[in-house]
Amino acid sequence: MQELERILKDHAARYPQMEAVDYLKLVYQNEFGGGHLVPEGEQTEQRILREQEAAAPVCDPVEPIGNGLCRLHLGGADPQAVGALARLFAAAAAEVQGSSAGFEEKLVLLRGLCESGALPIKTAQLDAVLESYPLAQHPPFSHSDAFRAAYAPHYRVLRLDDARLLPAFVMAERIARAGGLLAIDGRCASGKSTLAQRIGKIYCCPVFHMDDYFLPAELRTAERFAQPGGNVHRERIEEEILRPFSRGQQVVYRPFDCHSMSLREPVTVPAASFAVVEGCYAMHPALRGYFAGAVFLTHSPQAQRQRILTRSGERMLARFENEWIPLEERYFSGCGVEEACEVRLDTTELF
Repeated sequence: MQELERILKDHAARYPQMEAVDYLKLVYQNEFGGGHLVPEGEQTEQRILREQEAAAPVCDPVEPIGNGLCRLHLGGADPQAVGALARLFAAAAAEVQGSSAGFEEKLVLLRGLCESGALPIKTAQLDAVLESYPLAQHPPFSHSDAFRAAYAPHYRVLRLDDARLLPAFVMAERIARAGGLLAIDGRCASGKSTLAQRIGKIYCCPVFHMDDYFLPAELRTAERFAQPGGNVHRERIEEEILRPFSRGQQVVYRPFDCHSMSLREPVTVPAASFAVVEGCYAMHPALRGYFAGAVFLTHSPQAQRQRILTRSGERMLARFENEWIPLEERYFSGCGVEEACEVRLDTTELF
C-alpha cells in the first residue's frame, strides 16, 4: 500500500487537473490493469497508430502505476513499436486479473488520503462518483473531461518490466514477422533467461539455451580455453539447432548435464519460423551469422554480485567471480559482442 500511496501523491503533483474519477481510474488500473481497452471489432494496432499520431510527445513514456504495471504513453513510444505494443498490451490484459476485495482495500487507502488532506480532492467527490458504481462488477472508469482536455492522455497499461525492455520486444516482433532467430547475449545474471522466457510466452516460440552446450570433458583443453568464447560447445549447437532451424527443419538436441558431465535424452522441437537462443556466447563470431538480430543485456557489477549471491549462494558466487565472469568478460571484449548487438539494455533496475 505504501507504493500506491506514493504513486497517488506523485500523480497529484504531476497532474493538478485530476478529478475524483481520475484518481479512481488510477487505483482501478493499479488493481485490474487496462484490459478493458482492448478494442472489439477493430485491429489493436490500427487503434494504437491513430492514438500515437494524436498523442503529445513525452520525455519518458514509461509511467509506473504500481503493482508491477505502468502506463506507456504513446507520444513517447517508438513509432516502430506498434506491433510489439499490441502484443504486450494484450498479454497484460490477459494476465492481470485483480479482485473486488483488492480494489475495495485500495479504495479505503484513497479515501484515507483524501480525508487527511494528502490529496487535493474531498471524500464527498469520491462518494459522488461511487454512489451508483457496481463494486462487485467493477466496471472501468473513464478519465474526466478536465483531465482529457489538460493532458490528452493516450497510453496503454503494460507490465512495467515489459515496457522497460520494449526495444527487445520490438526486435522480436520484427524477426517474428520475417522469420529467423533472435540471440539474447550478455552478462551472467542480467536477465537473459527471464527475457527469453517472456518472449517465448508472448510469441509462442521455441527458446533454446546456451547453458545446454557446456563443453564436454574431452574438449576442455588449455588450447580451447585460451580462445575468447572457447568454453562453449559451439560446434554442437550449430549442428543440432542453428543449421536445421535455418533450413526450416525440426530440431533434435541433447542438453548437456553439467552434474553428470553427460548428454541427457534428446528433445525434439517442431520446425518453427521464429525462435530465441539465449545465453552468453550466443553471439560467438562462429555463430552470429545465423541470427537475424541480437540483444545484449548488462547491469552494474553490484547488481550482478547481489543477484548471483541471492540465486546461488556464497560458494557459487566465488566460482562466478574467479572463473566464469572473467571468461565472459574476455569473450565480450575479444569478440566485440556488445557492439555486434543492435539492442543493448541495462537491467540494473529490473528483475
